[in-house]
Amino acid sequence: MDYQSVAAYIESRICFGGMYPTMGMIEYANNSYVSSHLFESCPALYPVMRDCALIGVLSNDLISYHKEKHSQQNLLNAYVKTGTTPTLEAAIQKGLDCVNAHYYSFVRNLALLKRQLQTLPSSDQRILRTYSVGLERLIAASYHWQMHTNRYRVPENIFEDLKVPLPA
Repeated sequence: MDYQSVAAYIESRICFGGMYPTMGMIEYANNSYVSSHLFESCPALYPVMRDCALIGVLSNDLISYHKEKHSQQNLLNAYVKTGTTPTLEAAIQKGLDCVNAHYYSFVRNLALLKRQLQTLPSSDQRILRTYSVGLERLIAASYHWQMHTNRYRVPENIFEDLKVPLPA
């Protein structure tokens, strides 16, 4: 085990989970880049990005558990192996609560970001609106990719809805 706590696992997951490079594609695809000035002007941007990244990687941990149950690199294993939860069932609930908490935080911080950007020039507002819509779409796309493909639909999945393959 490379981590001593669930928090340490989550910090490693956010760094190596691939969501930050994916979020960078929002800027590239829109040819609209978030400058350091915009980060300074809208402090809610950092937590919005962090929550987006965590929603993506941690929801993937939950949905892909059947493939990673023997791995050290999974949120549910982190809960069980650190003694944070006594059972896999408790870890699943705690994992769901964790992802949901990041989603609610994302929604709150996104609303705050939208208020903060109102004081900026219209060109900066457009950049941040485009970026924030991209983050919302990234969360939706992450969920869609995990739920609407057969990648994780196997009888061993921990979620009943994912035990049945999609029709061909």
